[in-house]
Amino acid sequence: FDVTNRRLFWSGSMYEMLGFPPVGNVVSFTDAARMMHPTDGNLYALARAISRGNAKQVDQVFRMRHAAGHYVWMRARAQVVRMANGRTHVIGIAMDVTEQHRLAERYAEADQRLADAIECTSEAFVLWDKNDRLVMCNTHFQQAHGLPDSVLVPGTERSTVLGASARPVIERRVADPDRSGLSRTTEVQLADERWLQINERRTRDGGTVSVGTDITLLKRHQERLRDSERRLMATIGDLSASQKKLERQKEELSTANANYQAEKERAEAANKAKSEFLANMSHELRTPLNAILGFSEILVNGMFGPLGSAKYSEYSRDIHDSGKHLLNVINDILDMSKIEAGHMLIQSEPVNLTPLIEESLRLTAVVAQEKQIAIRQCLSPSLDMIGDRRALKQVMLNLLSNAVKFTDEGGRIELRAKPISGGIVLTIADTGIGIPKASLSKIGQPFEQVQSQYAKSKGGSGLGLAISRSLITLHGGTMRIRSVMGKGTVVSIHIPQSDMVQFAAKKVA
Repeated sequence: FDVTNRRLFWSGSMYEMLGFPPVGNVVSFTDAARMMHPTDGNLYALARAISRGNAKQVDQVFRMRHAAGHYVWMRARAQVVRMANGRTHVIGIAMDVTEQHRLAERYAEADQRLADAIECTSEAFVLWDKNDRLVMCNTHFQQAHGLPDSVLVPGTERSTVLGASARPVIERRVADPDRSGLSRTTEVQLADERWLQINERRTRDGGTVSVGTDITLLKRHQERLRDSERRLMATIGDLSASQKKLERQKEELSTANANYQAEKERAEAANKAKSEFLANMSHELRTPLNAILGFSEILVNGMFGPLGSAKYSEYSRDIHDSGKHLLNVINDILDMSKIEAGHMLIQSEPVNLTPLIEESLRLTAVVAQEKQIAIRQCLSPSLDMIGDRRALKQVMLNLLSNAVKFTDEGGRIELRAKPISGGIVLTIADTGIGIPKASLSKIGQPFEQVQSQYAKSKGGSGLGLAISRSLITLHGGTMRIRSVMGKGTVVSIHIPQSDMVQFAAKKVA
């Protein structure tokens, strides 16, 4: 780069990176400036800075327009050289860093999806690196420990974060069956009298992941067991002090002892189940979720006896429902991740859509009947095609479930399917709450949901439509959504017959 004469000297590799045929090694300053992306830098300003002696080296990342019309990310590294004749030259190299830039964007998107999933969990979650510095945490962790936003900055020392937290009233170490030293379990009582069971486990890179589960109800139940034991011991003491009531107290003692043994066996069984759960817990989410679902189902069914207050049964159902919801969210996230990573395979096989539609209708019929929603179907006799049976069923079930979920009681849903020239069109129309116009462009993207109080109350991962759109795209088809607030929504999918064989048994790119 001859700064004095405003001329650039390009090698053949530079022309090749930008897709231009080499027409000489001299490029005009004006042509080069026009090729740069307007928001990435100003070649004239750089030249002025070099001329004034304000820059001795150049190391910049910017975009330049390729001959095909798109932009290429470049990194230029150069040294400013003052010649003996007074001229100023800039000598260096330029590298194509487009792929590195794309990878960085993908990593950032993956980190955001992980952060969103962790934020959705009901546990207090925090991750420290191998140097005990904060990597990430969710809102439940911040609220449980009363931490201000100022200390929850990635890179903050663990001692600083814990020093700013509210000190627990009680903290005790729990015996851990895993003797490898890679995990530790602690029970703490917070200032608001809630109890947390905190399980810490080492990660492969030497960091620490900590998950805090609310065990307040379990602690209260254990306290009632200890009260029963203390009352039993008091009864035994009274027996030795009163010979006249020996026979009556003996009978009471026998009954109380039987109750005590039953309670003890239940406590031991619960403790054993808890120990097995902790022994199998890992940093992966499915394992602890399955245990939560199992234990909550035991409490709901009263397998070991009544819990006492009806509130406990209600809480148990809430835990079970939340666990199922979170497991569905994780399954959706895993499906979406598999699709985005290119690991989802579509099989090529003859499929008749009619049985798949009828099976999906049966699976959603119970909720539809409870809400008194009328479902009308109009299916053409011939709905044969080439595609993936499992993937197509998942699409239909997702769309029907959404229609039932967001349609008020007494509403209507209409399902139509017919072959057209070169493919099949399936349409599902409902009289539900509708989708705001501003949200239509986001619907079908991962983790995007309609921002209304009614929609939020229905829950969900926001991935159902995204997964459906991806599976239809994999079949070479399209999905369109039309909606009017307060009137309803129409979802149409079109699968072209000509592309089915081409897309079958092919990974998502």
